Amino acid sequence: MAPGSFGALCHEDDGSRKTVFIKCSSDELEMLAHKPHYPDSVFHITLYDGTSADYARKLLKTLNKYSWNIRADLSANSEITEISLNNSKKKSYQKPIDYIEDTKNLFLRITGQNLNPDLVESLSDQEKIDIIDMVCICIQNETKGYRKALEHIESAVAMNHAEPSLEDPASWSKFHSEENNKTGLYLTPPELATEITKKVIAIARDRKLEIHFGDPAIGTGVFFSILQHLLAEDEIKSAIGIELNKIRAKNTQERWRHKGLQVFPGDYLHIDNLPHRSLIIANPPYVRYQHIDSKYSKELREKAIFESGMNISGQSGLYIYFILASHAWMQENAISAWLVPSDFMSSNYGSSLREYLSSRVDLEFLHIYSDESPKFENAQVSPCVLIFTNRSPNIHGAVKISYGGSLEDPSTKKLLKIEDLRSMKKWTFGSIFENQPLLEGPFLGELFNVTRGIATGANDFFLMEEKDLIQYKIPRELTKPVIPKVRYIKSDTIDSLPDGTPDVEPRLFLFDTSIAEKELRERFPELNDFLDLADQRGIKERSLVKSRRVWTQQERRQPAPFLVTYMGRGSEGVAPIRFIRNCSKAVATNNYLLLYPKPRLAELLDRDPTRYDSLFELLKDVETNILKLYWRKYGGGLKKIEPKDLMNAQLSECPPWLEEVVEFKLDI
Repeated sequence: MAPGSFGALCHEDDGSRKTVFIKCSSDELEMLAHKPHYPDSVFHITLYDGTSADYARKLLKTLNKYSWNIRADLSANSEITEISLNNSKKKSYQKPIDYIEDTKNLFLRITGQNLNPDLVESLSDQEKIDIIDMVCICIQNETKGYRKALEHIESAVAMNHAEPSLEDPASWSKFHSEENNKTGLYLTPPELATEITKKVIAIARDRKLEIHFGDPAIGTGVFFSILQHLLAEDEIKSAIGIELNKIRAKNTQERWRHKGLQVFPGDYLHIDNLPHRSLIIANPPYVRYQHIDSKYSKELREKAIFESGMNISGQSGLYIYFILASHAWMQENAISAWLVPSDFMSSNYGSSLREYLSSRVDLEFLHIYSDESPKFENAQVSPCVLIFTNRSPNIHGAVKISYGGSLEDPSTKKLLKIEDLRSMKKWTFGSIFENQPLLEGPFLGELFNVTRGIATGANDFFLMEEKDLIQYKIPRELTKPVIPKVRYIKSDTIDSLPDGTPDVEPRLFLFDTSIAEKELRERFPELNDFLDLADQRGIKERSLVKSRRVWTQQERRQPAPFLVTYMGRGSEGVAPIRFIRNCSKAVATNNYLLLYPKPRLAELLDRDPTRYDSLFELLKDVETNILKLYWRKYGGGLKKIEPKDLMNAQLSECPPWLEEVVEFKLDI
């Protein structure tokens, strides 16, 4: 279609890469343009990728001497060949280039020289430019009778005889994870988009649905790309996409205008009166509430509550608002498919979406992808696919829920009655797929007070080993023994040394005193170097430390007899979330949840200390067989349990000595 470049071509010898390319467009080969780390990249043929700005400028200037906008149909025997690349940053081929005969003959006809790797290696930059000039002349002569790629303009990009672009187009900028946390832009892999679109098309055809397509977060148009590829042109009656980024909206509009797609720039969540859609397929922005402007978040929440009549959590991610807002965009019996994070299933803030899916529409498919085969190259997220129809749910109907594999060939699947799904407080993986054990014991919330461990605000300063105590002359009376991170805990039980410190390595201590700094320096002048270190490293300016009345005073926590490693991935033979028996006098940081027996239980345990072991065995059974019903799953296989969810977990049985606590429930 046209030559182009990116990279600062005006900067000489700065070591950065300069790239010159021919921008292309192909409905059939569109999926090859997918570059998750360059969200707005386009399909192109790279002619130069190196560090010479001078050569890149000359090459681009040569290319711009000629008219492009050429439509070249692929021959019937065209094929795509995969070329293996090595692991170095510079993509070099593993074997020398072996030019095919047609290429050699063409090169000989154009230049009068025999093409081989040695010749190419020996050419000077100017000789290469001269040969490229001859090739361009040949292309212009050979394609005079070809159709234009885009009929409505002379050149796809107005670059005829133009000077080379010296700026890197902003729309080609590299993916930045921090920025994308705020924008939520994670490109849908074409294979995943194909899988979802095929499923939806099958449903639509079965119902003889007239296709009026909509995508509220159109991005680069991947779902429409697949849709137009799988359907005949006359099967798509209309297509509308919304895109917040104006440059991306313009590019997507230009890319797919010839196929009938209309792209409107703007904030979908504040656009009203769009033509109703019969088919919506979308991958909405994955923006957590922490990254949404507070004023904007408040507006979204108020609007969603008013329109839906549901209670919407202030911690809702942006994708929840997209789904709820799209209810008004759907015509009756419209089909809607969404690729979203699965965290709504087991989180408190996901309750509104769970209510919507089980009570407002007819949820037909819910597929959860396995963490073992990540779907996004640039995001740790556990995605799922929701497919529902805009009609009242059948109270006697069922939802096809599946996990792992693909949408069409899952590893696990289950048919769950909608009334059962509706009755679940949370849609945890365990509650859906695991056989529910017969539980006859008390809830952990009846037995324990559960709290998080100590948040120091600066573990790297307040936690130290014995050698550090010696180095900085820190008196033991100003410290407490503390349990190290779970990766150092090799056993289920932390034994105690005679002085109460845990028998684990490394042996850590927490600096903790309520003595004000001025008095501390006066009473312990040997601490001056250590306290000065806090100023040098900016410890006292950290938010949590700064908020304390005395910056060296930690949260009040007593040693807890039972700990829970509330977050982890697990490994062979090791549960992702573990119960640990703490027999030491050490406190724990917020790497753990702390279980303190309520007064009546504490009395029974102290009356017979062997009951600690009996109770711990019951907790280990919870770890093995029950916690999976309550934990939440995140990207990368991470499992996590919150204090409230832990308190809802139930013991499998109630030994006779524990019945007294349950019977009287004196501490609830």
